[in-house]
Amino acid sequence: MKTLIAAMSLPRSLRMQTWLLKHSMQSGMERHLGDMNKQLRLKLEAEGFNLKAMESLWSSTSAATNNNFMVFSWTET
Repeated sequence: MKTLIAAMSLPRSLRMQTWLLKHSMQSGMERHLGDMNKQLRLKLEAEGFNLKAMESLWSSTSAATNNNFMVFSWTET
């Protein structure tokens, strides 16, 4: 019985390690994308783009065309 339990714990441990690795990689990519979005937003604002007006235009356009794309607004926390 102890051998069976030991044999079952190794695959479980490997699955957990794989899951943790994937999760940490995904978190890192999400953080990187967030940083890139912030840099792009700052660059566009520095060049005179009004992002709030663009968001309003996109949301009104998507509402008028009644498509299935969702528009997410940027909120600074």
